[in-house]
Amino acid sequence: MAWALLCTFQIATTAWLLNGRADNADAFLCYGLAPSMVAAAVLIALGVADRMRAQTVALTEAERRAQTDALTGVLNRRTFVERFDAACLRLQRRGLPVSVLFIDLDHFKEINDSLGHAAGDACLSAVIAPIQAELRQSDIFGRYGGEEFVVVLTGADCAAAAPVAERICKRVAEVRVEGFGAPIRLTCSIGVAGSDTLGVWGQHLIVRADAAQYAAKRAGRNQVQLAAASG
Repeated sequence: MAWALLCTFQIATTAWLLNGRADNADAFLCYGLAPSMVAAAVLIALGVADRMRAQTVALTEAERRAQTDALTGVLNRRTFVERFDAACLRLQRRGLPVSVLFIDLDHFKEINDSLGHAAGDACLSAVIAPIQAELRQSDIFGRYGGEEFVVVLTGADCAAAAPVAERICKRVAEVRVEGFGAPIRLTCSIGVAGSDTLGVWGQHLIVRADAAQYAAKRAGRNQVQLAAASG
């Protein structure tokens, strides 16, 4: 548009001179050239700003896609681990605890095998909102793999984390997934590990929470188990 404006003015100037109005050319150039150049500069500036905004939005969206799980929209495993490790370093320096909730959907393989992967994907997506409803903005939530999710409760000790896990377990048990015959009822098993009771951090906490989750499975599923301090 800016280029068209300048070209239009140039053509108009040429036509003005060819029509024998050279005596008024100075006034024409004075009152026409400057406004057209200013207008062109404004249009160029707006165009550059809009282009930069579009590129920023595209880069932000690309970064978001690289960090999140495509199906559920929560953090993917790589990004989750990076943020978890950074949170552990920060909380250790400040002398604050951290707790990990390892969440695994019960009987998920049976759902996939009997109803298909579309039903399994629908179940995975359906549990995200119930879990997030119990989390704070500072907490970290990611898909660890398959039907496994991990939540990091920053600054929360094991005593504070256990009720959160119980509420998540209850919320997931209330989920009903429609569209695949009879409504699919979901439950989950959750293992909880806290740095204050175990004295470990980082990946060691995830391992201990995962072990507690398996204990919940063995105990009958649809429940919460705390990682034992002596385990």
